[in-house]
Amino acid sequence: MVQAARGHSTQFIRRVNRSDVPHVVRMLAMACISSEASIAEVAGMFDVSRATVYNWLNGVSVPRAAQLEIMPKITSRLNKRK
Repeated sequence: MVQAARGHSTQFIRRVNRSDVPHVVRMLAMACISSEASIAEVAGMFDVSRATVYNWLNGVSVPRAAQLEIMPKITSRLNKRK
């Protein structure tokens, strides 16, 4: 279970925990929260909108194959910032 970090709301974290998302997306969400990366920053790393990232993390949409391919690398980069 993902725990609250200063930069993300409790409501957001609850939605991420309840969403049915691929494992790689859940790992990205946990890295965002633990590293306190903003959604805008993460969106920039993928060259997508903030709304797109929110949709991934909430299970509304699934990243495209190219984005899924680079997701572990971005997740690792965020995890190194802890």
